[in-house]
Amino acid sequence: MLSSKITIRPATIADLDALVDLHLRSFSPKDHLAVKLGTGYIRSVYHWFITSQETFTLVAEHENKIVGLTTVCDRFYNKPMLGNTLSQAMAGILLHPWLILDAEILERLYTFFLKRKRAEKTVRNKEPLVSQLAFIAVDNSMRGKGLGVQLLKQAKNESHKRGGAKMLAGVYENNLSSIKAFEKAGFHILPNSVTRKLIYVEADLEGTDD
Repeated sequence: MLSSKITIRPATIADLDALVDLHLRSFSPKDHLAVKLGTGYIRSVYHWFITSQETFTLVAEHENKIVGLTTVCDRFYNKPMLGNTLSQAMAGILLHPWLILDAEILERLYTFFLKRKRAEKTVRNKEPLVSQLAFIAVDNSMRGKGLGVQLLKQAKNESHKRGGAKMLAGVYENNLSSIKAFEKAGFHILPNSVTRKLIYVEADLEGTDD
């Protein structure tokens, strides 16, 4: 059960170190491209999500410790995020040049330029005001208590306030607990958008409680 001592609030730049730390503890290089590019790149990504006018980040705080986070962009985030973090991404590749031949990176590029583009086009044709959730992470000590669902619901509320009509997110198909959390928060699997590793889920924001 979710503790009443949990506070969900907008992130500030003072939270940056804690967000990077939680991200590194939540995602492995095997499953997450940003981790492969290094801590500097992850830090630049969260700096963008905190400071950009077209994004927002929510954190869950328990006893003065950040135990959960989610990041959202008011539109599809890949291109604007890359545009704002490109130098750090290139630095990550220069520090780890073997990443150029990394199968995961090559697969992600294929997914981004082909399959993901098709998935995004499907949603865009239905409704132009689509926000996209990029990351959600919950500390190990708080998993299984409904915090992920609460973060997702709060993210939906915030996106609706910012003018969004729908929210899109990609979930690893083998992450069953995350898929269940999205479903409990009102998301449904988007047809014809499943890639090799990702399942896209979508939620209507109209009628979302403030």
